[in-house]
Amino acid sequence: MSDFLKIYIPVSILVFVAFVVTYQYVDPAPPDSIRIATGPADGAYAAFGQQYKQALEKTGISVELVETAGSEENLTLLTGKPGAVDVAFVQGGIGDPDATPSLMSLGSIYHEPMWVFVRGDPPARTLAELDSYRVAIGPEGSGTRAIALQLLRENGIGSSATELWSIGGQEAANALLTGQIDAAIFVAAETSPAIQSLLKAPDIDLMDFARAEAYHRLFPFLSKVSLPQGILDLDKNLPRSDVSLLAPAAQLVAHDSLHPAIGDLLLQTADQIHAPATLFDRAGTFPTWEFVHFPISADAKRFLERGPTFLHSVLPFWAATMSERLFILLLPLLTLLIPLLRVAPPTYRWQVRRRIYRWYADLMRIEDQLRRARTFGDRRESLEQLDELQAQIGRVQVPLSFTDDLYHLRHHVDFVKRLFAQHGGMVTDGNEAMLLTMPAPSSSGTSSASPDGKDQSAPASMGDNSEADDGVHKSKKDGDADDRTLRAVPLNPEDESSAAPAIADHHASHAYRGGAVANDAEPTPNLDGVKRRRFGRPKRKKR
Repeated sequence: MSDFLKIYIPVSILVFVAFVVTYQYVDPAPPDSIRIATGPADGAYAAFGQQYKQALEKTGISVELVETAGSEENLTLLTGKPGAVDVAFVQGGIGDPDATPSLMSLGSIYHEPMWVFVRGDPPARTLAELDSYRVAIGPEGSGTRAIALQLLRENGIGSSATELWSIGGQEAANALLTGQIDAAIFVAAETSPAIQSLLKAPDIDLMDFARAEAYHRLFPFLSKVSLPQGILDLDKNLPRSDVSLLAPAAQLVAHDSLHPAIGDLLLQTADQIHAPATLFDRAGTFPTWEFVHFPISADAKRFLERGPTFLHSVLPFWAATMSERLFILLLPLLTLLIPLLRVAPPTYRWQVRRRIYRWYADLMRIEDQLRRARTFGDRRESLEQLDELQAQIGRVQVPLSFTDDLYHLRHHVDFVKRLFAQHGGMVTDGNEAMLLTMPAPSSSGTSSASPDGKDQSAPASMGDNSEADDGVHKSKKDGDADDRTLRAVPLNPEDESSAAPAIADHHASHAYRGGAVANDAEPTPNLDGVKRRRFGRPKRKKR
């Protein structure tokens, strides 16, 4: 478990850090309510605001409409106290984009014609002829007033000779119908009640902007639109002739802190409301990133060019938004997590096996020491190290799936012990040192040299158990002796000079079956502390 935690805890920490870092670049969840600045209660902005509210609340977004005097007040609210409004309807040409860099446009939503109604006989045909007229130019803070003053000024109309009335909407229409004023300027949709009442009045004329192209070039935010003859009422032939008008484009303007998901949702709503054809535009013209006065938002331009994302087109708003946020979080996490998960299991296996394989270095070192040992003391020390190594390996714990590697290691330790015993190693039985030998096969038995130079003959058959206790191993059946019978010869551990000739004698004249014949130059391995035993089972002769 500790090896598992050593690998997977760092992996988990890396994934968590990646999640935290990625989260810093993910937009927070969109708000569940917004405030929209519209315009006068009887204006087109207020009517459209109600349509936006109904559509947005179906998606779970609460909408508060803020009634204002018009576009100029809307911009003031956007740039004023934070949170006063989130989005506003703004007439094209109103405001200074350079002075308000924090504002951005979500796109233009429809053309908003400029209507100039006059009375008189004959009526005025140009704005320049309105000199000394009583003219309604819209209330303070409205977009109508701003554009009216700008165009009147360009036509040489000043307030000294011309009487300017700060009224608009139905109030201005009523004043014109009753003769209180001579002219009224409106910037409104053709569906406005004030516009409809004046278009049908017999003694009120609509000014035709014959120089509309000139205005468009001088003021790019103004577009030239045409009102065909009879389009308002074919029976009464209203208007009685084609009329050219100037039309700024109404647009949705927001603060740059507006959540992108809310911006996309507003544009989806705008597409539902403003995409149908109108008197001045073909179907599908709006919403668009053209005709905007403020810089277009990058997210809005992407939406207007490509449409809603796949998730937003098939899922509800909140489900699509949450899925997109999770996708942004998961994308970098998956690119990091997949390689880590591919690396972690091999690393874990290596970490566990390393606990096993590192003992092989000690085992090889001890084996090399035994091969090079020249004295009883060196051999005994190496064998003690081998016993200690075996004890330490016995305390090693590994997962069950790795026990085969552990038992291989333990088998190899035992193999080193048996290897030196089979080659003629030195062992001890209590305080008595023994020489284990492997005599060569013979018909009558085997023989080897003892430390005192006398031959010791192995009988052809195994005797009773007392002979085994004397240190002589025999076959279990008579006549079954072979070269795998071991002989143990008592030695004096302190007398190394007496042991050396016996070992050299043994290696020079005998070899065990399947083994290699040792030469005089090869050191004799010793296995002190190992009990005498037979290695291998003698083969039985065929009868």
